[in-house]
Amino acid sequence: MGELCAAAITLSDNTAANLLLTTLGGPQGLTSFLRHSGDQTSRLDRWETELNEARPGDVRDTTTPQAMARTLRNLLTGRVLSSASQQQLQRWMVEDKVAGPLLRSVLPAGWFIADKTGAGNRGSRGIIAALGPDGKAARIVVIYLTGTPATMDERNKQIAAIGATLIRHWSADEKQTLAAPRAVSNRNSPDNASRT
Repeated sequence: MGELCAAAITLSDNTAANLLLTTLGGPQGLTSFLRHSGDQTSRLDRWETELNEARPGDVRDTTTPQAMARTLRNLLTGRVLSSASQQQLQRWMVEDKVAGPLLRSVLPAGWFIADKTGAGNRGSRGIIAALGPDGKAARIVVIYLTGTPATMDERNKQIAAIGATLIRHWSADEKQTLAAPRAVSNRNSPDNASRT
């Protein structure tokens, strides 16, 4: 089971993913697990590779960035998985071997990342990730592209560019927070004497 999970996560191995689905009761079994974990949006209806069709207007095999961000956070930090399982899932995501051209390509030195990529028809490309500075997974990022004529290489670069923008924004926010003046309370001040 562990080898199948590792192959599905680190290599995006569709055969391994289908074998894992079998142990869960198929696509419906995975959807039931998602509902149990609090995700009322994401659904899986078909097996690999049919689920990658990405037909406009088709609700099968869909999610939203918001739903997937909540689910990833719940899996990594909530009560859905045991602590040992959370650590193992994160290790597999850290060891992702096919995500290099995406967010990892713009990650600043010292930043942590654990991610999982995906791709489908009609220009679909996506990534979910836990990342952050100082070796900590402080942020959850979910980026999905679809309906674009861009090549896979171009889509990878688009996701990397989005990631770079987010990282710059967060870094600027952090610097601003650190530089902001902080009020210091003087307990001996007359102004504080009458306050309760």
